[in-house]
Amino acid sequence: MSSITKRELIGTTDWDRIKKEIKDEFIEFTKKGEFEKTEEYQERMQYIKEAIEMIAQEVFVKFVSEPIFMEPIKYDADTELYTIRISKNYQLNYQKKDLGYTNLVFPTILRIDRDTAQYYISTKCSITDYYYNYSLDFGDFIFFEGYILPKRIQIGGKMYETELYESYLKNWNIGKDEIVANILKDKNTHNIIISDLELNTNDLGLSKYFPEVYRFKVPKIENE
Repeated sequence: MSSITKRELIGTTDWDRIKKEIKDEFIEFTKKGEFEKTEEYQERMQYIKEAIEMIAQEVFVKFVSEPIFMEPIKYDADTELYTIRISKNYQLNYQKKDLGYTNLVFPTILRIDRDTAQYYISTKCSITDYYYNYSLDFGDFIFFEGYILPKRIQIGGKMYETELYESYLKNWNIGKDEIVANILKDKNTHNIIISDLELNTNDLGLSKYFPEVYRFKVPKIENE
């Protein structure tokens, strides 16, 4: 595998896609409907703050609901540490060359009991190659270099912490069919948790509709 810095790999991250979707959907919301009376439109536009929050919530739900591929690598029964690889598919460029859709792989470690680890390894391939987190709690996800990854993973009905929250990206290793993140653990590093993320209308490219910058957190899903 050849190694490249994180700046050399260019692609559309989850954060890039999220900002674009929120912006596009909000602009669509501001358009007057063909059968909408002017007074109805004006009244609706009084609630643009509520609208941007709900649009952001819907977009984030869509992204945290996307399946990930989770591959078990090795379990250490003495330490109860499980090395796994989490991967997602993205369109990427390197040295002005279009790599097309490529798997980005994020190795990490779970502390997980032996029985649950055995259950996972025995059932993971019997249903699907993809793993669904079954969580809409934004506190279970982080932004890692612009990509949404699980802070906690659900296996066998229990939630297990990954080490991604307290880790950082050193560089990327390019393989034949994948690009693997070289991730280092660092207790002083704390990646942003989605539930703590503060959005603002300037960053979303919506200053035209919000002369005063509006800052907000993505509303959590009730009864999550």
